[in-house]
Amino acid sequence: GALNELREPDDEVRALVASVRSTVEQVKKTEYDAFLPHSYRTQIVAGTNYYVKVQTMITGDLRRNVGSCILLKIFKPLPHTGEPHQLIGIKDIMEDEMIDGF
Repeated sequence: GALNELREPDDEVRALVASVRSTVEQVKKTEYDAFLPHSYRTQIVAGTNYYVKVQTMITGDLRRNVGSCILLKIFKPLPHTGEPHQLIGIKDIMEDEMIDGF
C-alpha cells in the first residue's frame, strides 16, 4: 500500500526506535549521543512498515550534526504471527527531506 500521512512519534514508535538503536549503531559503526524520533509514516503490508526519521547527534562532531538524520525502516509483522519487529533498512537523510519508502 501507499505511505500514510506524516505523524509525530507516539510511545509505540519511540519504543520501536529505542529497540533498534544498538543495531543501528553497530551497522553505522557510531555511538550516538542523541537518537530522537522526529516524525514517521507507515505503510500497511502483511504487517506494517514504519519509516521513522531520527535526529542524531554525536558530541564533538558539529559538521556531522547539522541537520543530520537517519531514516529507519522497521517492519512490524501482524500480531498473530508471533514474530518480532525487525530493522529492515537505514538511510542517511537531512532534516528537511521528505520521508519516502525505500
